[in-house]
Amino acid sequence: MQAQGFIQSIGYDVKDLRTEVNEMAKTFEMDTNLSYMYKMMEASRGKHIFNRESLLDYGSKIELFRVE
Repeated sequence: MQAQGFIQSIGYDVKDLRTEVNEMAKTFEMDTNLSYMYKMMEASRGKHIFNRESLLDYGSKIELFRVE
């Protein structure tokens, strides 16, 4: 979901953010999912309201696929 608009809206390239997240996780010996969430919150500070409603809005725009 993050790569479908949120990351771009805070001025990051998906690949660059992923690199920073992995480096942070390795440096601080933390789970990559937690470092991803932390980085998303930090990067959005002052740019976007980071709450349930905004995440639901981004999630509603994701195009899902069907398995038939």
